[in-house]
Amino acid sequence: MKGDLDMLCGKINQNMTVDCDNPLVAGVKDRMVVIAFEDWQKATITRDVSNPLLITNIALAADTTGYVYEGINGSHEPEDNSTQPEMGLPVYIHKVTFRVFSASAAAKQQVEKLVRGRVVIITENNMKGADGEQAFEVRGAEVGMKSTVTRARKDAATQGAFVLTTQTLETEGEPHLPATLFAETYSATKTIFDSLYETEPDDDGEGGDEGGGGGA
Repeated sequence: MKGDLDMLCGKINQNMTVDCDNPLVAGVKDRMVVIAFEDWQKATITRDVSNPLLITNIALAADTTGYVYEGINGSHEPEDNSTQPEMGLPVYIHKVTFRVFSASAAAKQQVEKLVRGRVVIITENNMKGADGEQAFEVRGAEVGMKSTVTRARKDAATQGAFVLTTQTLETEGEPHLPATLFAETYSATKTIFDSLYETEPDDDGEGGDEGGGGGA
């Protein structure tokens, strides 16, 4: 069997050139959506028929919601790396490091939920592309991501925030790079993004625009 890329995965048939009109811009915006993986599995996810890395719509089940996490000064840090298993195709480790800038009992409860569960995270890049087609990325879509937490009360850089590292388990691996969420225009895609979380906190202070998280 010929073990080249053409036979294994399909022929590369597009030229990848630098877009001088819409150059790469580092970083993501300070608002991201976290969705419990079990809720993601209940959702209706619409993918482009020719490209599994393009999600065109996300509709959560009626009894579920995502949660907003607000960062400060670029405190959300997505990262993606490929790794080669001993056998089989390469897989990808999706990773998001972020901070929870609260020491309240409600915030601690949400951090514990994150550490116990698996999540999918949707971020918005500072870079949008010509029509907004590069703005939103989805990490953890196939197997979910697990979180670990550290906290240094004397860390001046984070002001003693909880630092969560949420990533694909090394023993698993995602089959693809993070998916792109795009629905024809930036505005339409932003509407989908905003529909995935509660606009107001719950009565117990969880979720919503307060960055409480939860449901994980």
